[in-house]
Amino acid sequence: MKEALEAFVKKEVEALGYDLVEFRLGGTARSPLLDVRIDHLDGAKITVDECAQVSRSIEPQLDASGLVGENYVLEVSSPGVERPLRNAADWRRFAGRT
Repeated sequence: MKEALEAFVKKEVEALGYDLVEFRLGGTARSPLLDVRIDHLDGAKITVDECAQVSRSIEPQLDASGLVGENYVLEVSSPGVERPLRNAADWRRFAGRT
């Protein structure tokens, strides 16, 4: 289930022009928690309004997809200043920064 949800969320986030930095699935089987971390490709800071926009855009798509039940929690946030570098593209993107 996690892989299908992550692929679905990644597609939706990228369609909105953001980068999916991290996806975590937690909570319980009856009430899953979808933790979505987004970023700009150019390194600009993510705003609270942008997180809200992504959340509002993804939620109806998730509801229609049938990948999660009715009782889920969707949290969209920025990875923060000290984000983990997870792949080679991250290392290239942040080369030279502290």
